[in-house]
Amino acid sequence: MRGVRPLRVCVLLAVVGTAASDLRAAEAFDVSYIGRDAVAAVVLHPRAVLTSPEAEMFPIEILQAACLDNFGFDPLDVEEAVGILSMTGLPMGQPGLGVVLRFGRPFDREKVRGKLEPNTQPATHAGKEYREPAAPNGFAFFIADDRTLIIASKLQIRPMLAADKVDSPLVKLLGKVDTSKDALVVADIASLRPLILLGLQNVPPLPDEYKDFLELPRIVDWISVSLGVRGGFAVGATFGAANEKNAARIHELAERAKKLARDFLSDRLPDLMESDKDATSQATAKYVQRLGNKLLDGLDFKLEKDQVRVELSLNAPSLAVGGIATALVLPAVQAAREAARRNNATNKLKQIGLGMHNYLNSNRSFPPRAIVDKSGKPLLSWRVALLPYLGQDELYKEFHLDEPWNSEHNSKLVGRMPQEFASPQLDAAAGTTLYQVPVGEGTLFEGLEGKKLREIVDGTSRTIMAVETNPDKMVVWTQPADLAYDPKQPLEGLGKVRPGGFLALFADGSVHFISADISPDTLRAMVTYAGREPLPPSSNP
Repeated sequence: MRGVRPLRVCVLLAVVGTAASDLRAAEAFDVSYIGRDAVAAVVLHPRAVLTSPEAEMFPIEILQAACLDNFGFDPLDVEEAVGILSMTGLPMGQPGLGVVLRFGRPFDREKVRGKLEPNTQPATHAGKEYREPAAPNGFAFFIADDRTLIIASKLQIRPMLAADKVDSPLVKLLGKVDTSKDALVVADIASLRPLILLGLQNVPPLPDEYKDFLELPRIVDWISVSLGVRGGFAVGATFGAANEKNAARIHELAERAKKLARDFLSDRLPDLMESDKDATSQATAKYVQRLGNKLLDGLDFKLEKDQVRVELSLNAPSLAVGGIATALVLPAVQAAREAARRNNATNKLKQIGLGMHNYLNSNRSFPPRAIVDKSGKPLLSWRVALLPYLGQDELYKEFHLDEPWNSEHNSKLVGRMPQEFASPQLDAAAGTTLYQVPVGEGTLFEGLEGKKLREIVDGTSRTIMAVETNPDKMVVWTQPADLAYDPKQPLEGLGKVRPGGFLALFADGSVHFISADISPDTLRAMVTYAGREPLPPSSNP
């Protein structure tokens, strides 16, 4: 249905801008159209928010134009928006999504129909006529009256239309929380617990200090989170439990989490940033420490019978400015730094590729994966053999090629690793490198003899020669050790050095970024040099 993406934009802008409400807490909250299988709700008050002084700098004109153009109504007329998430469609499909919009004055039905009706068809359920999408993934809508509009996914619209005095756990929760808050999220965790526990089965083992937090899905029955901006920034949350014992455990874990967060900021964050020596990274770490400690200072936990209340209060202007600056500046800085690192790494791999081809021109084959002794025992890496072809003749001559990499003499040369083997984003401690060649059956560096150009049956532009491995796979650059290729898990050891994937040097000397989402079959075809596997056209580097 036309306008699905703008709908998300409108909802997102409304969430970000939610800061006030004209509704009184004492008023009964209208739970009409909240079905029995609904497990979470988001309550917003767009008109009060967008007309408040706090929203003065908000892009209201853009929001109005987007909603009028795509839905036929002005968001400033929406008094209340209630978003619903339900179990409809789960666990095999997508969750049910819907929103109930209540207007302060009548909206123009014809304008709304004109925007929403394309690609829909008439339907009836629970005695109500509505429009459902012609396509499976579209949105349905129902005009209840000239002040109430419902937009929902195809499966979700029906339980919303059939809802009538439903007495569900979520409805009961909405009856006892303050729905007049600037923004409110309520979730029935007890109903979601089976799915949460099922998902936790796939979580990798946690360090001992974090294992106890896996108890939370079992002892938390419901959660409500509220946001207030008008008159001062405030975030509140309530964790509900089945009894006082569970609530006490939740309180204990919350206090422990706060302490772990402080320990992380003071001890572990500096260690994580230690490998990044540039001034921007160090400054970023200091800012995160300062902001994090400020947030933790304002965080308070209160145990009240079978509930734990969490409050966070901070100075609104400084937090708003700091949050906006962080949201705008840090992603740009990170993106620029990653682009520079990626360009630097690409150049290093190209230099390695040039060295490989210089070796090929002089020896009629690429270098073997290791320099070996007379019995075939690996002594030194191909990286050492490549030195004369990288302009490092003098360093090459200092190696004792008949001794292993860790001999008394050769060990002294580890610290003189050429820059071509140093990662631009990691501290190459003790001369370690992540630039390695895949080794194993079918790879370009299988065996102990270098491959001739004619042996690369799959083509040099389609065969991977070297890669940047994950940081935990780094090896001493002189050591005859490289990435062990496992055809069953071709991505093992790859894809975590930079966001989204890794760089690979191909046998023709070109360097390409390989997505971490690449098909295993496609990657296997790229790693082997004579497998004759076809590559999808879109996979050709």
